[in-house]
Formats: sequence, C-alpha cells, structure tokens
Amino acid sequence: MTVHNPLSQSAPEWQLLNEATLALRHAADVDSVVAIIVKSLTKLGFQVLGGAIDQETAHLHISIVAHTEAEPLWNFLPFAESEQLKGKTVPLKELSFFEPVIRRGETAFYTLPFDDVKILLHPVLTDLQSPSTPCTCILTPLREKNTTTHLLVAAAPNIDDSVMPVITAFSNLGSTILENLQLLQKETEQRRISQTLQNVTAVVNSSLNLETVLNVILEQLAVVVPYDSAAIMLEHKNVLKLEAGRGFAPDDDILDVEVPI
Repeated sequence: MTVHNPLSQSAPEWQLLNEATLALRHAADVDSVVAIIVKSLTKLGFQVLGGAIDQETAHLHISIVAHTEAEPLWNFLPFAESEQLKGKTVPLKELSFFEPVIRRGETAFYTLPFDDVKILLHPVLTDLQSPSTPCTCILTPLREKNTTTHLLVAAAPNIDDSVMPVITAFSNLGSTILENLQLLQKETEQRRISQTLQNVTAVVNSSLNLETVLNVILEQLAVVVPYDSAAIMLEHKNVLKLEAGRGFAPDDDILDVEVPI
C-alpha cells in the first residue's frame, strides 16, 4: 500500500473548509456540527476517533469512529481497535495531553506515548505490547464558552506539522458554530418566555374569571417549564403561590391541594 501526506496536494483542504462552512450554516444541533467537521477530516484523508467530554467526570465518551475510503490503519494504534472502542469511556486526566489540549483547548500535533495508547485501549485491551508504528495524530478540540466539549483524534500515515493550519481552522470553525448555536438557543428560550408572559398578561387583563386565569397560567407554564404535576395555592391574603414538579405519579396527591378563595 502506498501512503502519502493527506494534505500534500495543492490546496483541496481549503476548498473543503469552504464546503464545511456552507454546510454548517444549516446545522441545527451539536451533533450535526461535529458530524460535518468529522466528515471533512475524513475527506482530507484522516481517520477520526473521538466524542463528547463529560465535564463533571473528565471522561471522553468515544462515539465517533470514522474511516476514510482508503485501507484502515490496522497497524496504527489506537485506530486498529477503533471499532471496539466505540461506546467506551476513557479517563482524560490520566492522558498526557489533558492539560494543553482539553484544558486550554489547543489543537496539537502529537505522537501518542505508549502510556496514552494503553489508557485509550484499556476498555478493550488489557494486555498490550508496544506497537512498532507510533501513532502520530492531530488532537482537535471543539469548544463552547472556553470549555472543551468534544475531542477528535485525527490520524493518517506520514503526516507532519504542515497540516496544522487547516486542522486548526476546522477546529476554530466548529467551535465558532457551537458558540453561535448556544447563543441562538438562549435567544429562542428568551423569546419563548417573553411570549408566554405576554399571553398570560393578556388573559389576566381581559378576564375576571379566576379559573380561566389560573388555567392559562398553568398552560403557559408548561411551555417554558415542562411539568407533570402542579398546584396553585392561596399563601396569604390575596397572594397565590404556584408549585410545579416533574416525576410525580399521576395518582400522587402531594400537590393535590384545594384552598378556598
């Protein structure tokens, strides 16, 4: 098999970056953004291993195993076992690249030390001999709000640090789109809450029927705070108190409160 630097020919990578930029304009969620970045990296000739990072436990959940159309890197650990790794969880703090790549969010050209390879492969291989071919790869973080949310490990034979500019560009592009998605979701939520308050205010101002007003309040509350049990109580004088919760059984009387008004 003849191998080559996947980015050695002219500049097709920048055309792929443009294509990814256009595709990302239509990405509706985080998974779509990550999938577009991964697809672009495989088109460049890389095999990609990675997934989402659990911030509370600092673990990487490996959900991405993407191969190029070329022959898989069977002698290129950890990609030789990548299919078995899918769905596994790896502790990031034990990996030597945790600080620069995950904590600071820096794209890095990296030759995985054998200790890192053992940690990555531990969920599927406990008895592992040192490989003859070291895994030189690009560690690509995707970030939201200065926090690394996803890590992609992109590898191909015979690569060097000349690939860093375009890989960094893909990483920055993906991170920017993730930030924009988060802002859009916040704006959408704020508009929904604002509209809900307007709906409640309109009914309160136009109706003297207390039952109608209370029903509208409960109905509109469900738009912004999904619940399965709710109660409205007279707390003192003319002050009503609303309580709502989730996870209650339909016949649970914990919120079955009746107060004369």
